[in-house]
This record gives sequence, C-alpha cells and structure tokens, in this order.
Amino acid sequence: MITVGAAVLVLFAVFRVFDFLYVKEDNWTRILWHNYYKTENIDNVFLGSSHVHCDIDPFILDEMNGMDNFNMSIPFMRMNGAYYVLKEMTADHDLKNVYLELYYIPSTGEQGDVMSEISLQWNWYITDHMRPSLNKLQFMLSMSRRDKYLDTLFPFIRYREHIFDTPYISELVQLKTSDDYRNYRLRYENGNGEPTLWYRDKGYHYNLGVMPEYTLAYLQEIDLQTQGDIPSNTEGYLRKIIEYCKEKNIHITLFINPIYETQILSTIEYDAYHRQILAIADEYGLPFYDFNLCKSEYLDIMHRENFADAGHLNSVGAEMFTPFLWEVLSGDSELNQKYFCQSYEEKILLDAPETYGLYYLYNDDMREYTIVSNRETEIEYKVIAVTEEGEERMIQDFSVNKGFALQKDEQGMLTIISRMKGQTEQLGMLEIKY
Repeated sequence: MITVGAAVLVLFAVFRVFDFLYVKEDNWTRILWHNYYKTENIDNVFLGSSHVHCDIDPFILDEMNGMDNFNMSIPFMRMNGAYYVLKEMTADHDLKNVYLELYYIPSTGEQGDVMSEISLQWNWYITDHMRPSLNKLQFMLSMSRRDKYLDTLFPFIRYREHIFDTPYISELVQLKTSDDYRNYRLRYENGNGEPTLWYRDKGYHYNLGVMPEYTLAYLQEIDLQTQGDIPSNTEGYLRKIIEYCKEKNIHITLFINPIYETQILSTIEYDAYHRQILAIADEYGLPFYDFNLCKSEYLDIMHRENFADAGHLNSVGAEMFTPFLWEVLSGDSELNQKYFCQSYEEKILLDAPETYGLYYLYNDDMREYTIVSNRETEIEYKVIAVTEEGEERMIQDFSVNKGFALQKDEQGMLTIISRMKGQTEQLGMLEIKY
C-alpha cells in the first residue's frame, strides 16, 4: 500500500514538471486564483467575465459599504464556470451577496454553448488554477466530452505538439523563473516606464489606457435577432446558480455592465438578449439591472476617455461607474427603475444625436462598413478615404446612407463628417484607421 502511494506521488510530481515545461498559462487567472486563496474574508462577490475585473473597483466598494468585496471574474466566463466557481467560494467564505454580470457574447449562440470547444478553452482558465477538490473534479468531468477528459485533467497533454520543441520550452522556463512570475506580479508599462495596467488585488484590473479613435472600426460579432437565443445548457446553469444561492440564503442580483455604443449598436437586436434575462429574473423575483439601458442623465459614461476599448472601461470609467453601481445595487429595486429605459432602442433616442464610429463585416474580398450613430435617418455623413499611399477619394458626399464597402487589403485613414439632415453646421468628425 505504501509502495502504491509513493508511486502515485512520484507520478503527480512528474505531471507537475511536465506542466511547468509545457503549459502556457493565462497569467491573469493564475494571479487571480493565487490572490483569491490568500484572501481571508469575502462578503460580496462579483462574478462574470473580464467586464467585471475591468469595470468594478472593489476598493471603492469596500469604502462605500464597509464590507469585503471581490471580483471573481475570468475572461469570457461561461455559466457553468460561474456555477462551480461560486461553489468553490461558498466552501471558503460566508458570502452575503452574489452579483452576477451577464455579458451577452459568452451567453448566446455558439459561444454560449457551455459544451462547445470554444467554451472548453475558457473553462480551462478556471480549472488549471483551482485547488484539488471534489468540486473541481465534478466541474472537469462535466465541462467536456470524454474525448477531452485527458486534456482537461492533465493540462500538459494539450501542448503535446511541443514535446520536442526546445525553443518553446526554453522561452516558457525563462518566463516561469522570472521574478514577476514567481511573485505573482502583473504590470505593463509605457515607453517612459510608467505603469499603464496592473493587477491591484481583489481581482481588479487597473487600466490607464484610453480607447483611441482608430479602434472604433469594430468587427461585428453577433446578430442576436437570428442567433441570439441563450442555449438551454447555459440557461440551465444560470438557473442552477440562482437556485443554489436561494438554497444557501445568499442574495443574488443580475446585472450587465456598460459597453461602448459602437459594440452595442453593431449588435443586431441587443434588446432580444435583455428580454431573455429579464424574463428569468422576473420568474425568480430577482433584481436585474442592464446598465446599457441606463439614462445618460444618471450615468453619463459613453465617452472614449472612460473606455480602454469598445468592451471595457478603464480605471477612469471604473471610478465613475462603481459608486453609481453600488447606489443601484444597494437601493430599492422599484425606485431604481427611474434610472433605466425599458429598451436600448428607447435609450439611444433619449441621447443627443451622435456618431460613434464604424463596424464591419467581411464579404469575400471586401470589408462592408456601417456607420454607427444613434439615429437612423436624421444624420447625414460625408466619408473621405486616404490610403497609405496618400491617395484621397470621396466615398460619399453628405447622405443619410450608413453603408459602404472597401477592399479588404486596402489600408489608410477614413474621415467621417456628420451633420443633421438638411443642416450645414457640422455635428462631429471622426478619423478612423482602416
């Protein structure tokens, strides 16, 4: 019996060596789990995707509510991942409140299928750094089909193509023996040596970056009108999370963080997703707050300087959003309705006319662009393209037309000048790299 036990220990030691040599980890989630396991107390957990760890400052929350708040968020967290992470946390902490953020892309269509190959890749971010437990084993065996069990249980097997790749191994060993890696530090600097992004404990992604105008050409990712249903297995796990919280007497609130208008307006029929979540929340009598439907008079956050990119707030945006978020979460759900519109379509019509940028789709050798604004026919646009070679041409003179196409391999700068229909005064001008 002792011999068998010793053999098992040796085997697992060998596996750890293989993981060290071959597994290219996501450093963010590695540091997050390390930070989580050394945290003594957590009262409130904010669960969800990267929209949580970028957008919510738990240090501000600590000061506002006098409790211990933690962002337990994994990039593109799927609903089955959120369920098993929550179970991990309830085993370690006496949670008072769960705030579940429901970003629509990892919850709808093919991406939202918790048993898809795409979902499996993101769920490995969770299991690779969870401590051994029955909960972890249950998650690992439930999140993939049998042909992926070995890849899930033994991470180094995923990297078998590198078994004799000496440069790959050398680079990974160099990374894993660095001071930053061994001391769980995550920090990026600009050319002047000034920090621009770092991990600040409690799961907070502190980011000083600002979304430049040339990033406003956004690749359209999803049509929620035709492929936006929440898959049954994702909805099933959402219900399991809600019922688990009720069983444990933990208060749960559903919410969605603000996303820049370029992404939301590129999403066909965003309101379809909102209605699906609202129906589930109403069924269980839960509060649900979609901050993309929040009236600008209460949260005037849709400005580039508040965003690191189209999907994530930066630290300036987080400092603006977090206090308002807590004001809503801690308030009366009925009184809170004054802050929100009934639909995103209603919300954008309340805002002043504005042009935000572009989104595009690929069609054979062309990029098909659509101008993003909060009006359908009331704004006119003039579009001028200057190629990298300096050739200037007018794509269209002032027109309410929002669509145009360019060759996929053409690069340069687009200038979009907007004005109200029939007026001469300029409403705005954007320069966007394409």
